[in-house]
Amino acid sequence: PLGTLMKNNIRNAWITSITTLGKDILFLEGALLGPHAVWEASGHIEHFHDPMIDCTKCKKRYRADELEVEQPCPHCGNTAWTDIRQFNMMFKTQLGASSDSSAAVY
Repeated sequence: PLGTLMKNNIRNAWITSITTLGKDILFLEGALLGPHAVWEASGHIEHFHDPMIDCTKCKKRYRADELEVEQPCPHCGNTAWTDIRQFNMMFKTQLGASSDSSAAVY
């Protein structure tokens, strides 16, 4: 409970400081999950991903755009890497009793 109270106090202080900065600032609390069509229209489905690469020895994972493939692994010094692949950062789940694609939300 104390951690929750502290988190709420920090959140409330942040909201107060942001919303009192000016008249043109609004506080909006949206849904956590949204339908596939909304995320597709916003471009998140197609573009919300990072290129990932793994060290074949220690299995540490890195963003490929932040690491040169020719350089050794910062953790173990290995120079063998997996192929670069796209890591989708959208959390996909199903809403309702149906598991077909129309029930997908993010």
